[in-house]
Amino acid sequence: MDVEDMESASGSAENGDAGYFEPARVLIDGDAIVTIPEWLRIPYGTEKMKDNKMELNSLVMNYLLMEGYKDAADAFSRESNTPPNVSRSYLEERVQICMAVRNGDIVEALRLLNALDSGIMESFPNVYFKLKRQQLIEIIRSGDYVKAIEFAQLDLASFGEENKEYLNLLEESMALMIHSTPAKSSPFAHLMTKAHVESLCNELNSAIMSHFDLPECSGLQRMLQMIGFCQKSLTVDPTTHYAMSPLGQMQFTEFSELCVSR
Repeated sequence: MDVEDMESASGSAENGDAGYFEPARVLIDGDAIVTIPEWLRIPYGTEKMKDNKMELNSLVMNYLLMEGYKDAADAFSRESNTPPNVSRSYLEERVQICMAVRNGDIVEALRLLNALDSGIMESFPNVYFKLKRQQLIEIIRSGDYVKAIEFAQLDLASFGEENKEYLNLLEESMALMIHSTPAKSSPFAHLMTKAHVESLCNELNSAIMSHFDLPECSGLQRMLQMIGFCQKSLTVDPTTHYAMSPLGQMQFTEFSELCVSR
């Protein structure tokens, strides 16, 4: 039985007054199948969520402010008439620090961090190490390998002596210098990508928020975490279901890919 057959079989479940379908089930080898059109029409499902623009706008505003996108948040607030829904405390500082990291100016980022609160890096030594490691990567990116070796010996060697994981990460960074074009030919080329820098900015942003007892992640991120947890939990249930996979792309998989037999 394919999706079209299942939709036909569940047609009697339509509720004309409410505008929704009851969550019909079609049993196949002991597995309950719910089609995508049916799932979208279940009360409190995505159809109702799409109609509630205020809640969606609030989620977007929360995300923009939590992630430090100040200009985007201001523009979105004006265009959607959505007021800020989280504290803007330390927003400007977080924007400046992350911008320095994105620009490759780790020295400036560390200066701004110390000016904000010198205890942040003491509270989050892992983030502090990653910042210093990024400083090494930026030196390697500039092509000054002599300076990179000196910096690693003077500023990073002590981290490796105290922590084996730090040592492994440091060795990966140093391995970039083996290749003449590390950003293209090195097996660790991902360390020189924008995605790597953004990941560091996210960790840094969360550390600052946590240090000042503010929420570490946005409501949108928590919602996606909950969806991921629920989807993972459903895989141990004999009910076959649709899921968003990969989660970040909001694409639904075919039911056959998620069939769980009794």
